[in-house]
Amino acid sequence: MKIIEKRFASMNRGSKTLLKIATFALLAGLVSAGFIVASATMGLSLFAQNLKMVEWLMIYTLRVWVILVCGSLILDYLVGGQR
Repeated sequence: MKIIEKRFASMNRGSKTLLKIATFALLAGLVSAGFIVASATMGLSLFAQNLKMVEWLMIYTLRVWVILVCGSLILDYLVGGQR
């Protein structure tokens, strides 16, 4: 765990920003999927027939998260290699 903390502390500012954006995107997707599921469970007719939307929302949220995390790691590696 100390190695992870040390490497995260030594990341450049752009990579840390991308990681924060990735975390925000993942949380936003989870909250919106939770809202759709809760509204369908409560019987609101807003999203009652569109539970397939939850599946797609989760898939694309995870894809965006993975792309941003990998991008931040690659960016940190490339910028760190130039110093």
